[in-house]
Amino acid sequence: MQRGELTSEDIRNLIKPLVLNTNKMDVIWSRIQNIPYIFDDFNRGYREKFFGMFYSPDTVAYEIGDFGLIYFTNVCPPINAVAHVVFWDRKFTNRTPIFRKLCEDIFNDYFVHRISSIVPTFNRAAIIFAKRAGFHLEGVHREIILSLGKWHDAAILGLLRRDLNGSEHRRTVSVEHDNNRVDVERSSAVHEQPDELAQLVPDELRSE
Repeated sequence: MQRGELTSEDIRNLIKPLVLNTNKMDVIWSRIQNIPYIFDDFNRGYREKFFGMFYSPDTVAYEIGDFGLIYFTNVCPPINAVAHVVFWDRKFTNRTPIFRKLCEDIFNDYFVHRISSIVPTFNRAAIIFAKRAGFHLEGVHREIILSLGKWHDAAILGLLRRDLNGSEHRRTVSVEHDNNRVDVERSSAVHEQPDELAQLVPDELRSE
């Protein structure tokens, strides 16, 4: 084990379901004010809107120690969930296993086919963090984020269940969504990212 690497017990101890109260919201709100990638110009300063999403039935959120949040919005079985990572200290080193563990939990508990993440291209550390967790760069939304009066691109990243496991495994699960049951066959075989997608992302984001 490398120095600073988290054990399975460390990861379990760091992860807690997010339970909001007034004091906790005050603490979180104060800590995220100086993190530039959290809010665009249309959402900055709207406290009720930010915390409102955590009460949505399609949001699953976790506290990570005393240094951040990882939450999944638009959780829609059996299709997709959208991942968000916020660390107050902006440190990503050695925290990849935490993110992978929670992604595994979302796949196992909600039977989604994929997890997406949309990250501003100026947040290179977060993009590398997601790639190390197994996410693939799938493309770029051009000038979709307005931050501090300037339009920015956003990287589109995606993780399939099979990206977390290199062995071929198929099983059929029944998923209930909007009172309808759907039988879904899932595979965990690894597929390489199509080469042509590499042309869609900036050079500096393709390598670590």
